[in-house]
Amino acid sequence: MMSIFPSNDEEWSQIVETRRDHVREFLEWANAREKNGQSMRLASRPDLRLVHDIEGHFTELWWAVVVYSCFGSLIGTRAVAPYFQQPVDATKARAMLARIDFPQGSVQHHRTRPGHEGARVALISACSRAEQFRDILHQVGGFHDRYLFLRCLHAPQWGRTTCFDLLIRAGNLAVGGQRYEPEFAYLAGSTGPRKGFQRIWGIQVTTENAEQCEAMLREWTEQWVSVAAQTGVEWSGAAYTPADFENALCIFQGRNRDQCKRRRKPVPRC
Repeated sequence: MMSIFPSNDEEWSQIVETRRDHVREFLEWANAREKNGQSMRLASRPDLRLVHDIEGHFTELWWAVVVYSCFGSLIGTRAVAPYFQQPVDATKARAMLARIDFPQGSVQHHRTRPGHEGARVALISACSRAEQFRDILHQVGGFHDRYLFLRCLHAPQWGRTTCFDLLIRAGNLAVGGQRYEPEFAYLAGSTGPRKGFQRIWGIQVTTENAEQCEAMLREWTEQWVSVAAQTGVEWSGAAYTPADFENALCIFQGRNRDQCKRRRKPVPRC
């Protein structure tokens, strides 16, 4: 396989120059968000603040984070909290969830499905694998090791995004006494981050070249100041890390589509 990763600073500069307009577009967009309070950095994710509000509803912190990750919202988490303060038998969980009347807004983001079915199944499968979930969140290690173990559980409705978000929250809250964050942007197997990377660098991420694409993001972090200067962007502040890129690339690639949707049909705000 031909290498797409630059072997020296001159090659890197040439790659940036080739994609100058696309790189500048991303940096200008990201810079504007940094300045207007809509930062794409991992530490600025709103769910990391919200999850603190539900700690007291559950007997253990790790389980609070798991339940929140099933719904992606405080509304849904609070709706089930009285019945799921701790893991219960899967059969009992299924019966209790059938009786809960979920308020509007109980499920957010990628979890949204008719009848809250995805969130219900996620919580039932978490109950049935509670011991494994707890062990993974409390084991010694970093983000990636935990991510691989979670994915190997093959828990229904615990796909890439849900497992990723769970570990983002658990690592931020130091569940199990350890803080950690992603070492990669997890381009392989993704949708949004992969498309965002391709939009900027013109390279389609595949199973074969994913590691090289991740290496390009790490190099970008190292060369952040020089890339901003080369593309004519006045950037102030720290460089994006792989953990920041996962979210930023996803939002960046979908922004034009989202803007078109808003123009066609305004979305009411709470």
